[in-house]
Amino acid sequence: MHDNKITRGTGNPDNSVTFGQLFIAIFGDKIPDVIFDGEINPAYLNNDGTIKEDQKICVRKNGNITFSNLDMAHKGKNRSSDVTKYDCTLAPLQEIKLNQ
Repeated sequence: MHDNKITRGTGNPDNSVTFGQLFIAIFGDKIPDVIFDGEINPAYLNNDGTIKEDQKICVRKNGNITFSNLDMAHKGKNRSSDVTKYDCTLAPLQEIKLNQ
């Protein structure tokens, strides 16, 4: 995820749906711009437990965003708002054009 302009809307989280209720319970009214559940497919891991290079999640050049890794795999034990851990680059994917 790179080179995006992310702006916060003016609405509040929708507490009538499960995701809205979950995010409100975790973050209150300060829901981050980008949320990562923290789950990594075991097939994406090297033998030493690190993530394979081509499977990393990279977040960079998106302005002054807020971020949260929920670390759901460990019930939030290592939850983090440090987006710098995801500052990396991957080979670009082929452009996809949709008919409008």
